[in-house]
Amino acid sequence: MPVFVDTGLIDDSRANQRLGLEAAWVHGPFSVQAEWIGAQVQRHNQNNVFFHAGYVYASFFLTGESRSYSPTSILGRFREGIFQRVVPRSNVLDRRNGRSGGIGAWEVAARWNYIDLNSYDIGGGRLDEVTVGVNWYLNAYTRISFNYVRPILLQPGIDPSAADMFSLRFQLEF
Repeated sequence: MPVFVDTGLIDDSRANQRLGLEAAWVHGPFSVQAEWIGAQVQRHNQNNVFFHAGYVYASFFLTGESRSYSPTSILGRFREGIFQRVVPRSNVLDRRNGRSGGIGAWEVAARWNYIDLNSYDIGGGRLDEVTVGVNWYLNAYTRISFNYVRPILLQPGIDPSAADMFSLRFQLEF
């Protein structure tokens, strides 16, 4: 698999510090979340370097569902914010109690993310990526996702390059 961004070995590094920030907001069927991380590498004989990466993700449920957020892990031992699985208002092929089933949950989503590994004399490159997609939750344990992804690679001294990718994913959770 090709490596798109890479700092290579920073052999005169002596220490590093990292800082990460994250946020999420849910309002009915709409949600947005973002995360950013920065890393400073201190070097013995050259300027310190700073690298960073982040993303912003937004989604909307066309069928009215909402993301459920839990501030505690499943085991209850750690304080970590996680989104719970999506539970559709009506499952596809649900034949319990004489019902014929529903349409599941439909979600449209978009994401922008980047990583920038360029700093002073380090030209590790920058990768920006936009993803738009549709998620279909057949039930609380089954999801089908279709995404269009547009990565743009920016390397110092080289013209930008881009690609168009489509992905289809079938996910079972158990």
